[in-house]
Amino acid sequence: MLAIREQANQRSSRMSSSIIPGGNHSIQIRAAAKDDLPGMAAIWHEKTLLQQQFAPNLRLLPDARDRWSQAVGNWLEMPDHRVWVGEDQGVLTGYLIAQIQDSPPGWDPPRHGAIVDLGVDMHITRGGTGKLLLTTALDWFWEQQLRYSLSAVLCTQPVEQAFWRSQGTIEWQNVLWLTL
Repeated sequence: MLAIREQANQRSSRMSSSIIPGGNHSIQIRAAAKDDLPGMAAIWHEKTLLQQQFAPNLRLLPDARDRWSQAVGNWLEMPDHRVWVGEDQGVLTGYLIAQIQDSPPGWDPPRHGAIVDLGVDMHITRGGTGKLLLTTALDWFWEQQLRYSLSAVLCTQPVEQAFWRSQGTIEWQNVLWLTL
């Protein structure tokens, strides 16, 4: 598990733009809508199938894509969740799901932000979607007076780990799997 600790002076210098210019294209970040669920589910499914190749304990149910879409559709309506998508000329480039969670009893702070899921279309060659989505989520956490964010990253995904480390995360906790 990786953690981002936000300091007050770091928030003010964080990139606040939701558009990265690049030739005739720009990535725009916006709140997700129910109409985005099929595209988001396609990105999630492809990402998860790839992760499954390197994590034998990760197995998808036959209706996993539908279950995921239903859960995200519910999260769109929940006040402690936010879901954003990245778009480039009307094409979905990625998504991020954020949640405000309670910290374990007795911890300071009592609440923290969590990046539940981040997915970027692997067929898009232009970068920037993941960073813009993360910046948007961290801004929301900051507005909620949260100063920490957690994100779980599979140990078999060095590219994802490198992305998170490049965003200032530190390794905080190992989550261990025990098959019964």
